[in-house]
Amino acid sequence: MKQAENSQYDVYGPEMSKLVRRIKEMVDARRFIHPPRGPLGSCFTVTEEKWVALIESILESSLGSFAVDNKNDQELLRQLIDEVYRNTRNRQVRRPNICLIKFLHKNGRTWTQGRGIHTTSSNYTAKVGNQ
Repeated sequence: MKQAENSQYDVYGPEMSKLVRRIKEMVDARRFIHPPRGPLGSCFTVTEEKWVALIESILESSLGSFAVDNKNDQELLRQLIDEVYRNTRNRQVRRPNICLIKFLHKNGRTWTQGRGIHTTSSNYTAKVGNQ
């Protein structure tokens, strides 16, 4: 992984880049039924600076979390988190949480069930602020 790619995950702690790399390896090996989404904080772009502090304070504990579509993917991701974070038990490092939410796939888009939120890009970015 390139240094530029690593730096985008540094805000989530030193192990997040390793975890994202391991997830990509498992996605490339077709081990996941549906690729996990996350860390969730990387899915948002705040377009107005005035909202940054509010959004960070409300979503702080969720920004480093991942979303998965099914229990099999949840278990595989849990194993990867355990693998990457196994040596951090004595340090104050926040391990990512896993949110289980059914992804609905329709016409090349990913929809989150019951939320009315969708994306059409592969990086699943949502913008926050007046546009």
